[in-house]
Amino acid sequence: MNDVEVLKGYIEDYLQQRNININRSFRCLNPEHQDKNPSMAFSRKLNICKCFACGKVYDIFNLVGQDYDINDFKLQVEKVVELSGNKEINLDFTQSVNYVNQKEIDYSESFRIWMMSSMNVDYFEKRGIGIKTISKYKLGYDEERNAIIIPTSKTSYVVRNIDDNASIRYQKVGRNEVYLYEHISSIDEPIFITEGEIDALSIWEAGGFAIALGSVANMNKFINKIKIDRYPNEFLIALDNDDAGIKASKLLKQELNNLGIKNRIVNIYGECKDANELLVKNRKLLKNNILKTVSISHTISKELNKESISEFRLNIVKEFIKVLYEKGLDWKKGWEMNTDLFSPESSNGGKYKGLNRFHLFFTAINNGYKDNRWYTFKQIQEKGYKLENAKGRGVKVEYYFPYDIIEKKYISWQELENLEEKIGNRYKLYSKQFTVFNGDLIKGLPPLNKKLENHKLSEYELKESVLKISNSMGVPINYDGGNRAYYSMLNDDIHVPLPQFFNSEYELNSTILHELGHATGSSKRLDRIKSYNFADEKYAYEELVAEITSCFMAFEIGLEQSTMQIENHKAYVESWIKHLQDKPSMLINAIKEGERATNYLLSHIDRGIEIDKSLEFNFVPENQKRDMSINQSVNKVKKLNKIRGVSI
Repeated sequence: MNDVEVLKGYIEDYLQQRNININRSFRCLNPEHQDKNPSMAFSRKLNICKCFACGKVYDIFNLVGQDYDINDFKLQVEKVVELSGNKEINLDFTQSVNYVNQKEIDYSESFRIWMMSSMNVDYFEKRGIGIKTISKYKLGYDEERNAIIIPTSKTSYVVRNIDDNASIRYQKVGRNEVYLYEHISSIDEPIFITEGEIDALSIWEAGGFAIALGSVANMNKFINKIKIDRYPNEFLIALDNDDAGIKASKLLKQELNNLGIKNRIVNIYGECKDANELLVKNRKLLKNNILKTVSISHTISKELNKESISEFRLNIVKEFIKVLYEKGLDWKKGWEMNTDLFSPESSNGGKYKGLNRFHLFFTAINNGYKDNRWYTFKQIQEKGYKLENAKGRGVKVEYYFPYDIIEKKYISWQELENLEEKIGNRYKLYSKQFTVFNGDLIKGLPPLNKKLENHKLSEYELKESVLKISNSMGVPINYDGGNRAYYSMLNDDIHVPLPQFFNSEYELNSTILHELGHATGSSKRLDRIKSYNFADEKYAYEELVAEITSCFMAFEIGLEQSTMQIENHKAYVESWIKHLQDKPSMLINAIKEGERATNYLLSHIDRGIEIDKSLEFNFVPENQKRDMSINQSVNKVKKLNKIRGVSI
């Protein structure tokens, strides 16, 4: 028996760990099958589960692949080895189960035909879904299957049979997608997370923004995607209002908390099970509940913005001013070394954000710390660790909580949500501060799981990322900037000098990425820049935001500033110091805006449209610059910009 066959036998333990009684039929594990009557059985002889209603068959590999959102067979086997704890397994992939990657099919034409047939059935009308929503999301009806069709991408869709007596009412064709996830990058509002596709559509129908997991089993896929995309606003968890949905909501909240992503569990359905049920019963109530819930999120945000600067924050500003005096533009050098180090984590593995992250970065740089973990004294005691040489080396961090001024006590965000109260007369938003200590000062702390090292992008990786972001944001790059680089808010495009005027291709693309950072402030994106003349020195605040953004980008991708950026910023240093002394909140706001801009740029790296390689410049090495004709370069730029519809 080979090792793959040995691993197959682990399925029995795996099912029992999921509290499944394998000695009798159990509910189908296929998320596409809403199994009302237990119809799946386990075979010890074959080491498989089979559903006798939908026909789905699982061995340990594709079951773990489904549960952990792993499509590659090799990775599935590795995951099974990890879960089973069997360290004697020799991973020989020449002996494997049959594993076939299905070829993706473009269903665009079918969607068009099915959408034309949507008027032949009253299903959408009964569900409260209007023609505008049908057209926008290409909802359709397939007469052969007597089912509605909900496209989830051009190569996948959901089939929902409208016959209550059908043996299989819900199926997915193609990849298992998080429904409407692609809209996240263009929405600067709180987004509801629902369980079913119809529920997400119902929230859009009632004036909100929503995505749908498709099923609770799809949660891992969503978490893996959001790890990369880093949505900067708030998720409002609104899964089904039943026992399974409530349990899944708590699990999803914990996962988002671990990633440091803002979220709340909300109930906008009242006594109804889901959004669509309430939409059908009382559209006005659903709309009001959505508006009320979103309003709470905005109120919290406004209260945070109104908060006068505390002594804690003032000390951070003073520290920054001191470093600017002493180091000027060199203050950022520490951020470009061992960038993994400056991802500060709390004791539960959560990531610090915003001002706390910035402050802990600063402290790590100035003290030469090699550990990215920060614990409170209480957490250190609870885990049996000890502080060593830590006197006077604690660092303050702050968190915001609702405060009940009548009972004179802090309450949790969940308690506030359950009370359905707003931050206002009785409940105020107050900060609490905690002292944390770096892992270098803690004796007994386990070693770091991974080696901390610089993960700077290569020239090619940076070039590809810049082109993807530019394409995805719809911000053209024009090589006609003379001797300066700038973002034009009027035309929503970027202008940079000819490539041969830069020291390297890396410096060229670093400069372009800096200008894309400015472009995030457009009214069509993060709406940060209301009116801007980039040649005017009094608008130093936007350049400070860009400077902070480059710091966070250094942390994320190991980005280094170009010579041009450094020269451009020299004129601002004294201005920054003066402004920060007069208005300390300027730095706090710049940190917040810098983090939002960074998240926006990172979310577009994997969303760029197909790049036309013919529009790229081939960078000319330093030793060949003298042989290159400037006229040839200008003609090449004219040809490029003619294609793009730009003249110089």
